[in-house]
Amino acid sequence: MSEKENCQPENKPSSDALNSLLDQLMASKNILSELLINSEKVNNDFLLLVQEKRRMAIEHGIVKVAETLTLLAHGAKQCITARHRFKNLAMLDVESILFAGEAVPEEYYSCVFLDGNIMFGHDYIGFCCVPHTSPDKGNVTIGPFSGGDIPLDLVFSTRAKLRLDNNRPGCDTRCTGCPFLTKKNWRKKFAFDRLVLAHIALCNLRCSYCGVPTSSPQTYDVMPILNYLDKHGFLANDTYVEMAGGEPGLFKEFEEIMQFILKRKMFVQMASNATIYSESVKAALTEDRLTLCTSIDSGSRESFKRIRGKDLYDQVWENLGRYAAVNKRRVEPKYIIMDENSGEPELLGFVEKCVEKGMAHFVISRDVRKYRNSTLVENAFPEQLLNAVIFLAHEAAIRGLAFHFSHFTDKEMIKVRVEVIRKLMNKDLVRYQDLIKKIMEEIK
Repeated sequence: MSEKENCQPENKPSSDALNSLLDQLMASKNILSELLINSEKVNNDFLLLVQEKRRMAIEHGIVKVAETLTLLAHGAKQCITARHRFKNLAMLDVESILFAGEAVPEEYYSCVFLDGNIMFGHDYIGFCCVPHTSPDKGNVTIGPFSGGDIPLDLVFSTRAKLRLDNNRPGCDTRCTGCPFLTKKNWRKKFAFDRLVLAHIALCNLRCSYCGVPTSSPQTYDVMPILNYLDKHGFLANDTYVEMAGGEPGLFKEFEEIMQFILKRKMFVQMASNATIYSESVKAALTEDRLTLCTSIDSGSRESFKRIRGKDLYDQVWENLGRYAAVNKRRVEPKYIIMDENSGEPELLGFVEKCVEKGMAHFVISRDVRKYRNSTLVENAFPEQLLNAVIFLAHEAAIRGLAFHFSHFTDKEMIKVRVEVIRKLMNKDLVRYQDLIKKIMEEIK
């Protein structure tokens, strides 16, 4: 059964008096959101009419029509109330009405991306870019977008439909099977509390493993959108912002975006190559409102140039060192393990540079383009590369450096930690007993 067929609402026969109404209401899964978003005739008279038809449906015992009219009545109330807050009904978040009842259930299946996030891509907007279980799962998009007015009606109706389908038994969606899908109370005061700014692909490096079209021009400005969302009360005060896709320091609006974030006390997770030193990044680190993650992927200038395309190894480490001096907890060098950088000299060089520049920890990742997928899917990862991860983690541990994983399965992460413990025990059990306890807690 196809996704479309599987998710169709049940359409039971009804009395002649209400057949036409049933056809109108159940012809499309989007009919409620379309009506409430686009109609300017939602008023008290409309509400009274809907409530009267609902009573008729109940009297005739037509349950499905009664449920639909209950939804419509609830939505009409939302529209009437919303007029006191918004001038344009297109800005109304109708997602709360699209459940089979008068109100959103206390708990329902959703995730942090669907309930609160919006991602601005190079030529689209979406909810998430999380792959899982199969190629046709995850990476949930909303639609094409190239700047201008953000289509909030499309955003909210798409979110409402997906949320409804995710909570229909047997309904297959792009979210089906994702471990992030959790049943809990997802009600929030604001429409968005997460933003992903990945609309620019400009970069001054040419990394061998990167699939981003790094020479693409800036396609649209995002600050007018952020100001609009903020002005009309759609953004939470503690919004979590991710900046990725290219080199954020090359964004035309980079400084303006950073000032927007700092002024509103938001938090930003930034993926940057750190070739450009920024006072705004320093200020955000000083206020503990930014985490900076930078891929180094090498332990020497030669390897860095070969993998990342430019001879900027020393410059990158210099900038990271300056940032770490401000807030080393929030500066994360990253090492993506590949065939060409998995030798012990390279791994040792990286660890020693981390120590030299005052880092507190770093991230170990796999090359997800070559060895898909992520922590969500068990996937073959070469034994020799996993041994390189173990070597890197061990050398970091004995130097007092913490390490974290990205895009590894639970099984792989546990194996690395167990092997590190074994090496520490063989080296000096007494000396490393506290470190061994710490790693054992991480395993738990």
